[in-house]
Amino acid sequence: LGIHDLDDLSDAQKRQIQQIHGLLVMYNAFQPGIFALSGWDLVGALPLPRHAVADLMHDGDTRWINRGAYDLVDLNPSATQSQAGLPKATMLYGSLTEQMQQPDSFARQLQHLLAVRQQYRIYASRQLPIPDVEDKSLLLILHELPDNMGIQVTALNFGAKPVTETIVLSDLADQTVTNMLNNADLGSVGANGDLTINLAGYEGQSLLIRG
Repeated sequence: LGIHDLDDLSDAQKRQIQQIHGLLVMYNAFQPGIFALSGWDLVGALPLPRHAVADLMHDGDTRWINRGAYDLVDLNPSATQSQAGLPKATMLYGSLTEQMQQPDSFARQLQHLLAVRQQYRIYASRQLPIPDVEDKSLLLILHELPDNMGIQVTALNFGAKPVTETIVLSDLADQTVTNMLNNADLGSVGANGDLTINLAGYEGQSLLIRG
């Protein structure tokens, strides 16, 4: 994103970081299998200044800058370091306690995505061949949902510019298309199996196709 000063992030930059972080959550959560997220992810922990952990990096292990302390549920808000002595990281999103009071927070966004994952049992789906696309920013992943619930499409735009692309799903012609994130009716797959994907910059969608 070209952000070099983490000590002076604008509100717009913070929103963009959260948006792309949510896109990465969709990439991982809207696939079969186990989904895991770290506490650092949950609070939006920013990297520590190198000098704060210089004594831990003498052997060249720079991972310490991404291992700052954090307070997940405001157990001790005044603390500046963990019991082990790690400096507290700046928490971009705040604690879970704070975030659950904000409808547009990262934790609330995560809560919604995981509810959709659970409702449609995406974790138990079977991944289908990934279709070729023209735009290098676009990734489409297809899954067959369990119990004949239909075909789920994870559509992710990892670029800043809007993307419109049409793929052909011949076996799904004329079947209905629903946005699983907001239950919006998106019409149906074309008679020839054409499905057009429209995504804004850094947007992710989960589509349900069923006859």
